[in-house]
Amino acid sequence: QESTVDFLASTPALARDLLEKDWFDQCRNSPDPQRRRLAALALRGFSEGHRPELVPLLRDRVPTVAEAAFITAAALQD
Repeated sequence: QESTVDFLASTPALARDLLEKDWFDQCRNSPDPQRRRLAALALRGFSEGHRPELVPLLRDRVPTVAEAAFITAAALQD
Protein backbone atom coordinates (compact mmCIF):
# COMPACT_ATOMS: atom_id res chain seq x y z
CA GLN A 1 0.00 0.00 0.00
CA GLU A 2 2.76 2.44 0.86
CA SER A 3 4.42 2.17 -2.56
CA THR A 4 1.05 2.84 -4.22
CA VAL A 5 0.48 5.90 -2.03
CA ASP A 6 4.04 7.09 -2.73
CA PHE A 7 3.38 6.83 -6.47
CA LEU A 8 0.07 8.67 -6.21
CA ALA A 9 1.64 11.35 -4.03
CA SER A 10 4.19 11.98 -6.76
CA THR A 11 1.36 12.29 -9.30
CA PRO A 12 -1.05 14.81 -7.76
CA ALA A 13 -3.53 14.91 -10.65
CA LEU A 14 -3.93 11.15 -10.55
CA ALA A 15 -4.12 11.16 -6.74
CA ARG A 16 -6.98 13.65 -6.79
CA ASP A 17 -8.83 11.41 -9.24
CA LEU A 18 -8.26 8.13 -7.41
CA LEU A 19 -8.00 8.87 -3.69
CA GLU A 20 -11.42 9.62 -2.33
CA LYS A 21 -11.92 11.89 0.66
CA ASP A 22 -13.71 9.06 2.48
CA TRP A 23 -10.64 6.84 2.13
CA PHE A 24 -8.40 9.58 3.45
CA ASP A 25 -10.73 10.33 6.39
CA GLN A 26 -10.94 6.65 7.32
CA CYS A 27 -7.17 6.31 7.25
CA ARG A 28 -6.53 9.55 9.11
CA ASN A 29 -8.95 8.60 11.90
CA SER A 30 -7.99 4.93 12.08
CA PRO A 31 -6.72 3.41 15.33
CA ASP A 32 -4.13 1.61 13.15
CA PRO A 33 -0.93 3.70 12.98
CA GLN A 34 0.00 2.24 9.59
CA ARG A 35 -3.24 3.58 8.09
CA ARG A 36 -2.62 7.02 9.67
CA ARG A 37 0.89 6.91 8.19
CA LEU A 38 -0.60 6.23 4.75
CA ALA A 39 -2.93 9.19 5.19
CA ALA A 40 0.01 11.43 6.03
CA LEU A 41 1.92 10.29 2.96
CA ALA A 42 -1.15 10.59 0.73
CA LEU A 43 -1.49 14.27 1.58
CA ARG A 44 1.49 14.95 -0.69
CA GLY A 45 -0.90 14.32 -3.57
CA PHE A 46 -3.29 16.98 -2.29
CA SER A 47 -1.14 20.08 -2.18
CA GLU A 48 -4.12 22.38 -1.82
CA GLY A 49 -6.96 22.39 0.65
CA HIS A 50 -5.80 19.56 2.89
CA ARG A 51 -2.92 21.12 4.79
CA PRO A 52 -4.92 21.69 8.01
CA GLU A 53 -5.60 17.95 8.05
CA LEU A 54 -1.86 17.37 8.35
CA VAL A 55 -1.63 19.05 11.78
CA PRO A 56 -3.11 16.18 13.85
CA LEU A 57 -0.85 13.75 12.02
CA LEU A 58 2.18 15.90 12.85
CA ARG A 59 1.15 15.63 16.51
CA ASP A 60 0.49 11.88 16.41
CA ARG A 61 1.97 9.98 19.36
CA VAL A 62 3.27 7.21 17.09
CA PRO A 63 6.69 8.25 15.74
CA THR A 64 6.23 6.64 12.31
CA VAL A 65 3.01 8.59 11.74
CA ALA A 66 4.53 11.90 12.82
CA GLU A 67 7.61 11.17 10.69
CA ALA A 68 5.44 10.60 7.59
CA ALA A 69 3.58 13.83 8.32
CA PHE A 70 6.86 15.75 8.61
CA ILE A 71 8.04 14.23 5.31
CA THR A 72 4.82 15.44 3.71
CA ALA A 73 5.14 18.90 5.24
CA ALA A 74 8.69 19.13 3.90
CA ALA A 75 7.57 17.98 0.45
CA LEU A 76 4.81 20.60 0.47
CA GLN A 77 7.28 23.13 1.90
CA ASP A 78 4.77 23.95 4.56
